[in-house]
Amino acid sequence: MDKVEIALTKLELLTEEIVACLRNADVSSLLVLMSRQCTLMEQLAKQQVGSEHHERLRHIADLVGLQQRLIEQGLHLSTAFLNRLYQYVRFSEWA
Repeated sequence: MDKVEIALTKLELLTEEIVACLRNADVSSLLVLMSRQCTLMEQLAKQQVGSEHHERLRHIADLVGLQQRLIEQGLHLSTAFLNRLYQYVRFSEWA
């Protein structure tokens, strides 16, 4: 296996792990995993990726897109919850 294949395999597995953590609301190790993901992306950017790897890259890009959507949904839920909580606190103070 060449360096590109190894990096792609690691990146794919790591991205799948991140998506699984997001789906299971297990965010305790998310920052570490995403930092590793960035490091792998930097390493991969330094390699010469051939056309034979395009399908795997597309699959990884789809997983990263899902990862981003899940993070965005979590952010929207948290924001909505906090807005409701603050509305309740402000109403209680006003009353």
